[in-house]
Amino acid sequence: MLTVQTVEEVVKQPPAIRPLPNPAPITTLPVDWIVVTPGNLPAGDFVIFGMDADSYENLSLNTADILRWITEAKARLETYREALSE
Repeated sequence: MLTVQTVEEVVKQPPAIRPLPNPAPITTLPVDWIVVTPGNLPAGDFVIFGMDADSYENLSLNTADILRWITEAKARLETYREALSE
């Protein structure tokens, strides 16, 4: 005589890792530095780095874009770490 036995077993499936888009690439804007030296100053023993308003704005936008990229990359990495640690 054949005996049938039912056994319940929980099978844990690996988490589905959803594809995440890569952070948008960084495209920096041009920054024109002006170096003022003692050769083009009336007097003094120092060097000054300066830039015009547009270059200063571009430098600020470049920095913000780099910070955005880092934030997106960190979020992506954290998502994968959480998915793989389960």
